Amino acid sequence: MKFVLLFSLLVFFSCKRNHSSVFVRVLDKETNVPLNGAKVQVIRKGKEGLLKDKESLLVGENYTNANGEVLVNFKYDRGNVYALFVYEAKEYFQNTSYQYFDLEKGRNSEIVYMNQLSYIKLHLVSNNPDSKILYVRINDFTSVYDSFYHTTNPLDTFVFCKVSSAAGNKAITWRVDSAWFEKNYSLPIQLKGHDTAYATINF
Repeated sequence: MKFVLLFSLLVFFSCKRNHSSVFVRVLDKETNVPLNGAKVQVIRKGKEGLLKDKESLLVGENYTNANGEVLVNFKYDRGNVYALFVYEAKEYFQNTSYQYFDLEKGRNSEIVYMNQLSYIKLHLVSNNPDSKILYVRINDFTSVYDSFYHTTNPLDTFVFCKVSSAAGNKAITWRVDSAWFEKNYSLPIQLKGHDTAYATINF
């Protein structure tokens, strides 16, 4: 009887020790407005080294409420590393360098800031008579915003892009393939997290 009671207490306290949670607030980085509907996940990180016996595993998931808050419960097993990952919210994105927050056993609390998508409206103009087949790819150093072929001459069109890039000065580059000859161009532009940036590209 004593053995059964001791075993029950051991199981009870072991389960209690393994129970962990994280309380998260997700806010707009510029305005501190709470973000509703942001997806919050707890990931058990895969083990690295000689014996890679475990891959990353989703162990908890939930969405923020109207106050930008959410509680995610998960089981914390000794010897593993757990991380918070906030990666989805309508019209918002999270910088890759700030996606993960390592979690401890027990209760955790984190505030996560997300950037609103920037918007670009580009006016593409070309009167080049050699633009038989025109390929345009618009990007910065990390992301491709838009890519398309255009066969009409003269070219006069608008391209609207949603950009996963924080507000600020950027060097937008684009590659034009005109009559099978590529040219590279660059244009400074100021992205605005809560407004649309406009630019005209002539070539």
